[in-house]
Amino acid sequence: MYLSWLYDVYEAYRGADGGTRIETRNRQWLEYHIDLSAALDDGAVYWHSNEIKLPQFSGADPLAAGVNRHYREVYDSLLKEERAYQEEYAAWDGSSCIDRFGTGLVMEDEYLWNGFYQVVLSRRSIGSRVFYDPVVETFDAETGELLGLEALFAGEEEAWLPALAGLLAEEGLSRAVGGGGFGRIAEHQEPMIDFAPAQELGAEVFQSFMLTPNGLGFAFSTGLAAPMCVGELIVLVPYEAAAGILKPEILERVTE
Repeated sequence: MYLSWLYDVYEAYRGADGGTRIETRNRQWLEYHIDLSAALDDGAVYWHSNEIKLPQFSGADPLAAGVNRHYREVYDSLLKEERAYQEEYAAWDGSSCIDRFGTGLVMEDEYLWNGFYQVVLSRRSIGSRVFYDPVVETFDAETGELLGLEALFAGEEEAWLPALAGLLAEEGLSRAVGGGGFGRIAEHQEPMIDFAPAQELGAEVFQSFMLTPNGLGFAFSTGLAAPMCVGELIVLVPYEAAAGILKPEILERVTE
């Protein structure tokens, strides 16, 4: 249930040719896993688990080099954070407890389409309940370069960011308001999705983007663009609607 948003990602790639995955590549994994639990004297249970699983490709081609370098840096950073957070301190009852914990990140799926290699990951977040927030990272399959928003949109951020938020509200498609299939957010009778708060947080909120056969997609963590009850959110925008803000070279590749 916590990873149900993966079905939406799959639907976004529906209709792509059979070469959407690169399972023929040999790979290893950068992995870390920890499970801790402790029962306190007052009956409460203190627990924590954390998992990191990131890919490493065989071969010396640009894509393998770019993916391996990026995820080695991410893994080292997350592991350093985890170890730093495992600092012991004396609790009120004299026992030794662990203070804080690092952030996990697990690869869940991958898609290769029109020269874009996209890694779909989940990041565990804990609030009033546990969520597994979507994270999508897009690489140029020819150069191995990790693509950011600056590679996607034309012009200055001050221009394309409000235009993007408007497009998502007017032309966006989502299963969250579309019942069994993707439906237009603007046509929902009681729209609960609002991209204005996400826009106010800055462009980084839109960093998990997907270039799919069915449109430009964005993955939003729980609470960023809709109430917590909606959960994680995958939104698609048809390429023809986004043509005015996409860079010409990107538009050409996704519509060829």
